[in-house]
Amino acid sequence: MSSENRKVSKKENLFNKYLVYIFSFLTIALAFTVMGLFIVNTPVTNVVHKLEDNFKMLVRDVEIDDNTYFPNVPDGAEPENNTTDFKVHLGDKIANVSIESCGLNCSVYYGINRVSMRNGAGLSSILGCVDSKGRLNHDSMLVIKGYDETFFSSLKYAEIGDIVTLDSNFSPAMQYRIVDAKYISEDVQPYSDDADAMLVLCGICSDFSEHSGERYYVFADLIGGEGN
Repeated sequence: MSSENRKVSKKENLFNKYLVYIFSFLTIALAFTVMGLFIVNTPVTNVVHKLEDNFKMLVRDVEIDDNTYFPNVPDGAEPENNTTDFKVHLGDKIANVSIESCGLNCSVYYGINRVSMRNGAGLSSILGCVDSKGRLNHDSMLVIKGYDETFFSSLKYAEIGDIVTLDSNFSPAMQYRIVDAKYISEDVQPYSDDADAMLVLCGICSDFSEHSGERYYVFADLIGGEGN
């Protein structure tokens, strides 16, 4: 074997040794990491569970109730099934929102959270928008949010001038006319909490959509009862 070939062979052996060292180091490091995760996991999990017991997330306690929806009942009257002691709670169905032009039609639950939006849309609990029995105050601003990929998937097809119908608890259906619609950054508050007689529909976009980091807002003005 020539001296040149011996040099090449020596370099190859040295390179192979380095590969073995690197592979061995990574294997040992991975093994220790996995062992560490197993050792740490149990006490960390116990701490998290204790924190959850002491500081329960409100949304964890929300349960959807469709039996709290009494549409088209004259204001001040009570439906036939006993609701004298009925008071609105988070998760109660209190309305139904629809836009015939784009095919949107879904239940509206009191409170905007993952539970309500998994089952329909959520109504913001802005002070004054709902009374103790779940009647909507159409003289105030009403904000309803839903997921862009599920119940509010057709909201983006609504156009200015289209009619939004809001059937609500203990009162006749009310209609709103869309006056504006656009994507707005989720970091921006696009409305004032003290706006009068306005309906705001918000489609929450997926993090994987082309509008990630934005939300689709539809603004509609009250035009009165159905048929006006």
